[in-house]
Amino acid sequence: MNALQQRLLDVFEIEHREHSEAIRRIVSATGEPGEGEAKGFAEAMRRAHSLKGAARAVGLGEVETLAHGLESLFVKIQRGEAELDDDIRKHVGDTLDEIEDLISGPGETAADDEAPAGSDAAGGEEAGLDVRQRTDAAPAVSQHSAAPSEQIRVNAEDLDHLLKSAGELHTDMLFQNAGANEVRAVSNRLATLESRWVETWKEMEKCARDALPIPGRLLGNTAQATTQIRHLSRDMRAIAQRQTSGARSLRHHLSDLERRVVAARMVPAESVFGGFRKMVRDVAATEGKQVEVVIEGIDCHADRLVLQRIKDPVMHMLRNAVSHGIEQPQEREAAGKSPRGMVRFLISADNDRLHIVIEDDGRGIDFERIARKAREQNLVGHEENETLSEHFLCQLLFEPGFSTADSVTTISGRGVGLSVARETISDLQGSIDISAREGGGTRMEIALPVSILTRRLLLVTLREQAFALPCEAVARVMRVPASDIVTVEGRPMIRLKDRTLPLTSIAELLDLGGSIAAGEKSSVSIVVLRKGEAQYGVAVEGFVGVNDFVVRHFDIGSAKRRRWSGVITTEDGSPCLVLNADTLLASDLARKGSGFSFDVTQGDTKRVKSVLVVDDSITTRTLEKSILEAHGYRVRLSVDGRDALAQIRNELPDVVISDVEMPHMDGFELVRSIKSDDRLCDLPVILVTSRDDTSDRERGLMLGADAYVVKQRFDQQDLLETIGRMI
Repeated sequence: MNALQQRLLDVFEIEHREHSEAIRRIVSATGEPGEGEAKGFAEAMRRAHSLKGAARAVGLGEVETLAHGLESLFVKIQRGEAELDDDIRKHVGDTLDEIEDLISGPGETAADDEAPAGSDAAGGEEAGLDVRQRTDAAPAVSQHSAAPSEQIRVNAEDLDHLLKSAGELHTDMLFQNAGANEVRAVSNRLATLESRWVETWKEMEKCARDALPIPGRLLGNTAQATTQIRHLSRDMRAIAQRQTSGARSLRHHLSDLERRVVAARMVPAESVFGGFRKMVRDVAATEGKQVEVVIEGIDCHADRLVLQRIKDPVMHMLRNAVSHGIEQPQEREAAGKSPRGMVRFLISADNDRLHIVIEDDGRGIDFERIARKAREQNLVGHEENETLSEHFLCQLLFEPGFSTADSVTTISGRGVGLSVARETISDLQGSIDISAREGGGTRMEIALPVSILTRRLLLVTLREQAFALPCEAVARVMRVPASDIVTVEGRPMIRLKDRTLPLTSIAELLDLGGSIAAGEKSSVSIVVLRKGEAQYGVAVEGFVGVNDFVVRHFDIGSAKRRRWSGVITTEDGSPCLVLNADTLLASDLARKGSGFSFDVTQGDTKRVKSVLVVDDSITTRTLEKSILEAHGYRVRLSVDGRDALAQIRNELPDVVISDVEMPHMDGFELVRSIKSDDRLCDLPVILVTSRDDTSDRERGLMLGADAYVVKQRFDQQDLLETIGRMI
């Protein structure tokens, strides 16, 4: 087989999966016959026709014949000559399975071979450019790669954007170089002025010692120096303003470039998980079981490195679903079930998180068996049996060497797979949970970042050192009076309105010991971290802020090193360790508590400034409120301009931060209403929006807005600086 033939087969393998998944979705959909259903059958017929033509192009005659049969079947359904029932659905599924077997070849599964990432036979707008990725660009996962390099397909538009971003950064660099030259020129002028001033000052001192009158020449030098200092001061202010603007532009373009790079690394989950359906069927056939495999969301996009790292754990869990979960056909029939079991694999992306669900309708979790095995392995005491919760028993399944199997097979039984899966997921700053499925069976859910290149992080401080926490693990940040911290059974607890949380300190979690400094009016800075349904309070000395960072990952070694998932570089160039919240909260200190004290210092008693945040997005309101409160502001919230105006007239804030696009009354109308009211016209208003439109900016400023902050994503540092200039 020559290179072209192999390439065509690789592309066809991806295309056939796309058509097969679409056909499966169509025939599995239920509903009343109508226009929507007719369109669905037309789409299924088109997919089968395309599959037939592609199979003919690569010389797969048997696949062509099977696809032709599916095409004919859908034509009959469209004409009303056949009715879509369970038998036809099963026939379609079996035919697609047979096609998959023919394409994969005998004995091949997803565990053995993998299609090239991101291949797309449909062409579309892709340029078909192969871009090699260096494995040393991501050292954290290089040891898991099967080859020293791999190829991905990059959309031509994405490549154009990358080149454009690089050009903008080049322009920013030239601007920064010009600014550096200006600074050097001013520095040289300042050095010359300093030299002349020193000479003049020495002569004036000599005249003073000798009681001589000061010559007019020296007085002239003094006046000239004063003028030069004034000019230098003016020039330095202008340079500082240009450098500030240039730095802001540089940050914006760097952020844009990072976003483009992340987008270029995104591939459909199908490129990694596409062969799992056949793998599950092969495992079921090996054990004499009948299984229907349901795969959804396979077109979901994520960072290829994340998908590659999670591939083996997911494969193990799917095998477990068949081996441990699905019963033999006769056992299922005896229990009143269909002899054919179901294994469902669902992938979805929500903001920056990737969610994977694996569930089956099998025998479910035998909690009594887990408890018995746990006692046999001395993982729990015999007297604890009555108090063991289902959640605790499920967590035991992740312990190294723990298994409920009576014998070891080629599929399962050694108690290693789930332990390794949890470790891998934890290294990716993710979480995994196992539970009983509603209606019978088992459900496993994985949540992890869509990309490991950039992360949204909260920076906190301890003894003048910054540490970073992943925002997805942060439930809230707050400052509370030290008096709100109580001791229950020897453990510090923090009282909130709706609950009482266990409290520890970041110093104790990192084995640094010592006390935590309390801030203004003996308040304590606390980050509430979440682990599943549980929440824990962690005391820190201060908050720096939230931002997106490029994380450099490193290989995980000892248990202590698992506390760190990587390192970032802060704005001042200092390295900052990224903490693994899941590992920290799994420690004994988080579960059992620790003793720590507070260094109480007297803070400034000046009035706390108040900020009114106006935004119709609850996410944006919550984020801005948390950050502003962490920096000492008192924050009120409003959902739109009309509500904000009522609040302002009732209680005047020190500054208003408003979104532009809102219902009832938008940000522009709010600014107009405030600035046209004699009682409110001096109130500073900052418009914050993601719309980088010159006309909108000019409109906002003409209406009287004191600042117009444009951000692709919320960047609190610029906002805080803007607020600082206003009040």
